[in-house]
Amino acid sequence: MPETMEKAGQFPLIHILLSTYNGTKYLTEQLDSIFSQTCPNLRLYIRDDGSTDGTRELLSSYRKEHPESAERMILLPDDPLHPEAPNENLGYMGSFWRLLETVPEAEYYAFADQDDVWFPEKTQKCLDLLRETGEEIPHLAFSSYYYTDENLNILHPAPEPSLPLGLKDVMFYVPIFGFSMVFNHALRQAALVTGDRKELPHDTWLQMIAAGCGKISYEKTPLAYYRRHGSAVTKSNASLPAAIRNWLSREIFGDYMKTRHFMMRRFSEEHGNECAKEDQAFLSLYLKEPLTPLLWVKRFAYPGRLRPSAGGDLALRILFFLNRW
Repeated sequence: MPETMEKAGQFPLIHILLSTYNGTKYLTEQLDSIFSQTCPNLRLYIRDDGSTDGTRELLSSYRKEHPESAERMILLPDDPLHPEAPNENLGYMGSFWRLLETVPEAEYYAFADQDDVWFPEKTQKCLDLLRETGEEIPHLAFSSYYYTDENLNILHPAPEPSLPLGLKDVMFYVPIFGFSMVFNHALRQAALVTGDRKELPHDTWLQMIAAGCGKISYEKTPLAYYRRHGSAVTKSNASLPAAIRNWLSREIFGDYMKTRHFMMRRFSEEHGNECAKEDQAFLSLYLKEPLTPLLWVKRFAYPGRLRPSAGGDLALRILFFLNRW
């Protein structure tokens, strides 16, 4: 465990991990919201992913203009010997993985996106949930949030998850976005065990481990504005025909199910033996080869929902029926 464990009169330490890329338009709002958190023992670690729009200069200026926050705002260069050199562009997932493996140890961690806005009590409410259990198991807490347009006009709240979230609930659907989660040191350690992370979304991988090998907790109070841009706003309010078109392009003709199959297999290989027998049987059902008629029926007719909405679950059953898995 980290040496920062809470002692008499001290607050637990949380490290916020922020990856930036050409984020000058909204970044200051997010920085202000992070440093307005009611959680007192907070450090913000930032890795820029090769910005070309002045983001790095904005970050340096922010530190100078906010001396009260400067010591808690750490900019991570890729090459510590040459901090003035532009950071390598690793892409969204790669940049967050680099942060997760690089930052010093803490009791808790959280991912942050550059264009959202956090409510002051966001981290504290999630920490309260995490501290209800021991630190030896991987534990993830996440909160609700509001979808907004670019100007932070609220579009609608996030859909309520179907609780409790088990392994089957995160294998064919992603209920938790990275910016909404806070997690403990045990989950960080478990996530970093895997060596090849190139095709593994950091936030999806962590929730798989927490669901299968630990615990997931939920705070129903919306605690952030999740800013959506342009066509993304339209997509979040898509009509039924538009949703069907998106499903066809993504899951029938696209690689989405292939990607999910890859992640399930990787999870089974690396963490399957840590799961409950019921979850091991679930993994075996959807990974077993070759496909037989009986196996096809069992997959198609799996009892209970595998996605939270009836429509989403029906769409998944159709994929199983067509053997798109």
